[in-house]
Amino acid sequence: LRSSDITTRRIAADKGAERFEARLRDLGVPLRPLPSQDTVPIYNQLRSDVVQLIELESKIKKLEGEARVLENRKASFLKQGGSGGGGG
Repeated sequence: LRSSDITTRRIAADKGAERFEARLRDLGVPLRPLPSQDTVPIYNQLRSDVVQLIELESKIKKLEGEARVLENRKASFLKQGGSGGGGG
């Protein structure tokens, strides 16, 4: 059966699965398409690509947060005089 070829495993974390399913809905892709010789490999590749996209978006969000923290530290440092030399 081709239907057994469609990956039915859920993403490891439920939160990840929810984001994955929401992304498929955003793209207008059914969660369980009609399996056929043409759709199965395309659907499985799409699933892989969507998972990678979600992971990359998560990494970007994390890095943007880290960049904001560093910008705030820099601003705080410059506000305090920034030289750190102590007036020698």
